[in-house]
Amino acid sequence: MIFVCGIFLCSLRTHSQQSEENNIEWADSTAAHVKRSKNLKIEEALLMLDSVCHVYENAHDTCRIIVVRALQSSYLDGIGKSDVALDHLLWCLKNYHAACDSLNLIDIYLNLSSTYLSLGDFDKVIENCTLGLKAWNPRWTSNTRNLGILNNQGIALASMGNFDEADKIFRKLLSEARKVSEQSIAEQTLINIGTIFGIDNELDSAYYYFNEALVTMGDESNIDAKLDLKINLGVLQQRRKKYNEAIVLLRQVYEESERRSDLQHKAMAEVEIAATYNLAGEKDSAFLHLSNYIEIKDSLLTQERVKSVAEMQEKYEAVKKAKEIDELTLKNLDAELTNERVKRTRNAMYAGAGFLAISLWFLFFRYRTIRRNRNELFNKNIIISEEKKRSDDLLKNILPDEVAEELKAYGKAHAQGFDVVTILFSDFKGFTQISERLTPAELVGELDICFQAFDHIITKYKLEKIKTIGDAYMAVGGLPDRTQHNAINTVLAALEMQDFMIARKIELTAKGWLAFDMRIGLHSGPVVAGVVGVKKFQYDVWGDSVNIAARMESSGEINKVNISETTYELVKDSPLLAFEYRGKVEAKNKGEMNMYFVFRGI
Repeated sequence: MIFVCGIFLCSLRTHSQQSEENNIEWADSTAAHVKRSKNLKIEEALLMLDSVCHVYENAHDTCRIIVVRALQSSYLDGIGKSDVALDHLLWCLKNYHAACDSLNLIDIYLNLSSTYLSLGDFDKVIENCTLGLKAWNPRWTSNTRNLGILNNQGIALASMGNFDEADKIFRKLLSEARKVSEQSIAEQTLINIGTIFGIDNELDSAYYYFNEALVTMGDESNIDAKLDLKINLGVLQQRRKKYNEAIVLLRQVYEESERRSDLQHKAMAEVEIAATYNLAGEKDSAFLHLSNYIEIKDSLLTQERVKSVAEMQEKYEAVKKAKEIDELTLKNLDAELTNERVKRTRNAMYAGAGFLAISLWFLFFRYRTIRRNRNELFNKNIIISEEKKRSDDLLKNILPDEVAEELKAYGKAHAQGFDVVTILFSDFKGFTQISERLTPAELVGELDICFQAFDHIITKYKLEKIKTIGDAYMAVGGLPDRTQHNAINTVLAALEMQDFMIARKIELTAKGWLAFDMRIGLHSGPVVAGVVGVKKFQYDVWGDSVNIAARMESSGEINKVNISETTYELVKDSPLLAFEYRGKVEAKNKGEMNMYFVFRGI
């Protein structure tokens, strides 16, 4: 009996060891597949990596966990979950040890620099790039991780306004990329160098590097990237006042987009062609292409709606397929266990094998029971999660994400002071007179169209919508996330809002309908922000800066963006903008104030 039990325990250990080895082999293969696959959906990749990480955790293999978590961080950063990605990477850095591959440490520094870049913490980007380059071994000539680190370092320096140092880094990166024949990195670096020249208003040099990047792109290059570059070249030719050359480039984009049924680039080309004709003084052609742009945008909106429906259907099919796979897996498990029992029954020389087969069957039935209970619990959790998400989405639709999270956690949100934000006010001129000539349904419908467009624009530029009061619209850049403040983004959002209203008026006037004209005013300064109310929460801002912003709007002119001297000082060096000094203008209850009209740079 003792002999039989010994064989039985040995068999169990062998089976357990083999199972763990198989699990690790599967995990290694899956991780490699995720890393190698370019067409894998992010959500699917993260689920697969979670399973892989679980296997490595059971095996207590820290080095392998670090590899997976670093890979997960790149996916999380890509979908905007940079804070979660940062937690993964800081864990990796804390748990890295000498027994792990040295390249794992380089991956951590590379991904840390990328994540901090997404978060806008450029000092941390520089710090991690420096550590990564210091740890880099020059003998790793076939590896391109150092190129990624150099690229992030250059972008951070440029974002901090240190263009000379950024230019040096990018030129070093260009040389290194060419040495190892990394063509795509070389192309992007040429574009980055050209961008720096463009910011410095050295347009000829900017055109040289942009054009060199375009020339080096082969037929196998990313078509979208080539079209984007051609549009940028066209805009650059606008700024160089070479309007014919700009039109040629933009028409190439239009024609290629039409062949590919690419409405996005087609729309971008049309709006820039319209802008080019406008700058050249050919107003009729500008109007024609602007009308085409509006038509294409409408088609693009319809296409996006169809795509959303298709994605929902695809998700449904994916869930259905996953269920079928689970059922098939269960059947395969049943077959495997049956075969195992048959083999062990035939092999009578191993005492206790029959008991082991019975144990396996018991585990199988226990697995089915657990699975059934888990599925029931899972379905209930889905319902709870959906209700919670609906509640959370409603709260976040009313309040900024950070404020909503604080309110959920503590039942209240504290007011905060901000040293500098940029406040945007817009107002429709003659609203009362026009509203008297429209039915209530027509009035509300038109306001809804305009304010929905404004919502999309401020989301694009990472501004926070504060409120609408009748026909007035208020948004702020730089809160509640202080790292997001960029007065240039607020100005660009205001200009895009005016562009929408001008295009909307052209469209409605052509149909013989009434349309609004709009004034926009901006001011930058300190505010206090917080939640007011108990039954109906509202996130609001207070301070004299709000009053001054309102004065900038009321002192402006229709179809223009009026900014204060404070905002002007923050954005005056941007090549994207041009200004018209208005002198000192009387502002109600504020006296005379310096004001500027701002336009797109040309």
